[in-house]
Amino acid sequence: MIVLLRHLLRDRAGSMLIETAIAAPVLVTLALGTFEVARIVERQQELQSAAAEAEIIALATGSGASANPAQVEAILKTSLGFTAAGEEDKVDVQGFYRCDATDTVVTTATGCDSDPEDEDVVSGTPYYHIQLQDSYTPTWTQFGIGGPVSFSVERWVLVPPYTGTAAT
Repeated sequence: MIVLLRHLLRDRAGSMLIETAIAAPVLVTLALGTFEVARIVERQQELQSAAAEAEIIALATGSGASANPAQVEAILKTSLGFTAAGEEDKVDVQGFYRCDATDTVVTTATGCDSDPEDEDVVSGTPYYHIQLQDSYTPTWTQFGIGGPVSFSVERWVLVPPYTGTAAT
């Protein structure tokens, strides 16, 4: 019996199989984790880029381009691939006006005018409020680790007044 035990301890056949069986699951888990983290970072970057796209469109309206919040919202939904049912609330673009030097915002320019007879009252500064939301469920949640990752990007864009000439 002792001779058999010494023989088994000296035998190196099959050691690579055992080492691979120990190392392979660790390497596969690391690769899967890296892939999932890359997907999460990619989605956040897509939302940030879409918000920047909406900012550019909003700023272009100050240079004479025609676009309203509903059109900007439709462009973003198409750009981000939110065309399926149930994805309508993932993109929200609204136009607001900030009344003079106050923090009050209203949805129409005339909503700032407390005295319509007074022509000196500034009707307000136009803003676009851009809000993008999404979520991603990584594969590791199937193994009981973590949960879905929620993304939220919010921007307020001041639309410069159109002066009738191209901006330089």
